[in-house]
Amino acid sequence: MVSTEIPNSVHSSKTSSSRVLFVLLSPLPSASADWARIGFFASFLKGLGTNVVIVGAFSAKTMNQAGITEWNGIKIYNLIPVIILRNIIAQILNIICSLPVSFFLFLIIRPKVVIMSVPSGGNPLGCYNVARLFRCSIITDYRDEWEDYTYSLSQSKISKNFLNIIKNAMTKCYRNSDTVITPTEPFLKSLKSRGIENVKIIRNGADIAVFRPKDRILSRNKFGVSNNDFVLVYSGNVGGYYRLDILVHALKQITEKYDANVKLIIAGRGIGLQDVLKLARDIGLQDKVIYIGKIMNKEELVDALCASDVGIIPYNSNQLWKNSLPVKSLEYLACGLPVIATAHKDSLLGKMITENDLGLVAQPEDIDSLSEAINTLKLSEDLRVNASAKALSIIRQDYDRNKLALEFYSIVLRYLNDRR
Repeated sequence: MVSTEIPNSVHSSKTSSSRVLFVLLSPLPSASADWARIGFFASFLKGLGTNVVIVGAFSAKTMNQAGITEWNGIKIYNLIPVIILRNIIAQILNIICSLPVSFFLFLIIRPKVVIMSVPSGGNPLGCYNVARLFRCSIITDYRDEWEDYTYSLSQSKISKNFLNIIKNAMTKCYRNSDTVITPTEPFLKSLKSRGIENVKIIRNGADIAVFRPKDRILSRNKFGVSNNDFVLVYSGNVGGYYRLDILVHALKQITEKYDANVKLIIAGRGIGLQDVLKLARDIGLQDKVIYIGKIMNKEELVDALCASDVGIIPYNSNQLWKNSLPVKSLEYLACGLPVIATAHKDSLLGKMITENDLGLVAQPEDIDSLSEAINTLKLSEDLRVNASAKALSIIRQDYDRNKLALEFYSIVLRYLNDRR
């Protein structure tokens, strides 16, 4: 367990004058898991007197976020243009466009330490090279195996060859970073297999000052949910590798086979949102699926979680997710929710749930398995109460984001105090 007390040796007069730059090539702030991690770390450092700046991006669909804004007293420069497409031309253009804009921003900001967060909406190669040019200390925050996931989606040989080039180039960037941080042990092993030795684990976590149990009845009243309803909740990106269509079909099966008093709250958005909502209407579940939009306000999201009985993580069957522990799972647990995940039994998430009695694991992309898991938790209040107590305990002990941020700060401070 990491102490939350900040030792005197941690503080330094240099932290207020030397700038720390976070780079996450997405429109910021956002409701995404990457921003939850980076935004918290940035705000934590700011609270300790560090001079923090954030560089984000904008796309054609997010022109309204382009420009300079301020969040929690931190300047955010959403000035790097990105094309949110996976084709080769878009990737090349993203790299080319990021170079002059990054150079201009680094010239203005003059950072001493740069935290590069990957993956992101754009390609970070341009920013890496500019950071090297300015002789900044570079910390890479490697959050998931994004190169392999992008490769798995590619259909053509040309595209696969290009992605291999990108992966090799990124491997060099990681090797040239002063430190690489990553949230899980499997990611650390994967990076080391690529010849990257300077890797440390900084876990994902939940801000337990925000994500905590709240009054269930008051929370339910905000969403028009009856106290007799059994409520599932999903928070995050809708579509892609999160199969909410499987979840909706499982909900249909439950209402027909077991019980009609089951509802699903969805908080978030994504490319699959309209298809999921249409599916719910087409199979007669429009009154069972409650869509509350993308929630930027964390307290509102906590209300949605605390109005629910179980948090859902509906992964698809991609083997890459064996190494992931999504932020949403930790936020569910921090609110005292049992978790049902469609995950491989030997995955990091699957083992965490089963070994700690935090909920149930169903087979990925299996409607019957998921509906059975939901019904099992619905019928057993003892299972839910036990899972809730263990959830709160494990989060407070191992996944309190404030404690994890101190570990991160100690790494940043080392480079802030470097005389180079």
